[in-house]
Formats: sequence, structure tokens, C-alpha cells
Amino acid sequence: MKKLILTTVLIVASVTIATAQQRQTRSIEERAKMQDEFMETQVGLTDDQKSTIQAINLEFAKQLDEERQKNRGDRDAMRTKMREIDTARDAKYKEVLTEEQFNKYLEEKAKRENELQERRRQRN
Repeated sequence: MKKLILTTVLIVASVTIATAQQRQTRSIEERAKMQDEFMETQVGLTDDQKSTIQAINLEFAKQLDEERQKNRGDRDAMRTKMREIDTARDAKYKEVLTEEQFNKYLEEKAKRENELQERRRQRN
């Protein structure tokens, strides 16, 4: 019986550790690069646009990180600030992208948000 309990505790601990490792926070640069890759694959950027979009993504990834540090524990304030930052980033994108690219970006962004909401619903 003791072996069974010990084995169960070890399995639960292993799963917990594995889950915690999967949730490691990405660096600012990694998050910006992920957004760069999304934009490049989903929207199709020219070489000139790539460098401008990379700068925009890095700038806004830094802003998001600063807000996360400031608003720890205050989800409502964080959510509000993230929306403001997202809106400002989209305005910068609109200056760089063609109308067709920007519309494609908005479509893909909406798809990602819907998928995220669906995953959240499935967890609950």
C-alpha cells in the first residue's frame, strides 16, 4: 500500500514539474520573433516591411512586458492596457501594410483569438 501511495505521489509530482516547464515564459525577443514569423507567413511581407514590422513587434513586446511587471495581480488593469497596446500596434501595422495585407492580418488575428477562446472553454 505504501508503495502504491509513493508511486502515485511521484507520478503527480512528475506531471506537475513537466507542466510547469512547459509554461516557461518567453523572452521579449522570442515573443517579438514569434509575431514576426506570424506576420511573415500569414500576411506575406516584403523585405522592407519585414524590418519595419520587426521593430514594431519588438517595441510593443517591450511595452507589454513592462505592463505585465506593473500590473501583476490586477487582471482587469492588465487586460485594459493590453487592449490599448494591441490597438496602437495595429495602427502602426496599418501604416506599413497594404490594405489587403492589413485585412488579411485582421482575419488571421481573429482566427487566433477564436481558437484561443475555444481552448479556454475546453479547459473549463
